[in-house]
Amino acid sequence: NDWLRSKVVLPACKVFVCAQGDDDLDMLETFSYPPLGVIRVRVMAAMNLAGVNWSALEVDTFTSDPYCILRCGCTSSRSSTVRDSTNPKWPPEEPSAYFVACHRGQRLEAEVHGEDRSRLARNFTGFLGSFHASIAEVFERWPAKSGQGWPGRREARVALDTSDVSRDLLHVNDPV
Repeated sequence: NDWLRSKVVLPACKVFVCAQGDDDLDMLETFSYPPLGVIRVRVMAAMNLAGVNWSALEVDTFTSDPYCILRCGCTSSRSSTVRDSTNPKWPPEEPSAYFVACHRGQRLEAEVHGEDRSRLARNFTGFLGSFHASIAEVFERWPAKSGQGWPGRREARVALDTSDVSRDLLHVNDPV
């Protein structure tokens, strides 16, 4: 049940129709549940990602071409790719992702992947880490910023879960 609620936007209530005639009842209004609001998510930076761009040449470390996939409910958005960096900073003009938040238990998820872009340099492991939190956790734990142009703006530095990153083909000097 919790898994289904984190993936699909579902109402938090059941409706039983107890009316005699259909003339008095708007079924769409009866069965809909108003959303909490719209959440704007923007990827800003990452630090110490795994270097997954494998190279046949002798190098001290590998690089990555990271991008993020953001999800909330059944909607997802992909960021741009930052080339050759294990400490990427996405440009300030990076488009934001907008998600409709329908209940406090809905999950906000972010996955970081390495893009495989060439024939000679191979990326054998694309997954670099993930993060997830419920909408309630975002509002309870992330401090509100004031005077920054967006009312109710919240910003936080979060740690990626890198436990599922395949370490078999990473460089020996990789920090992960």
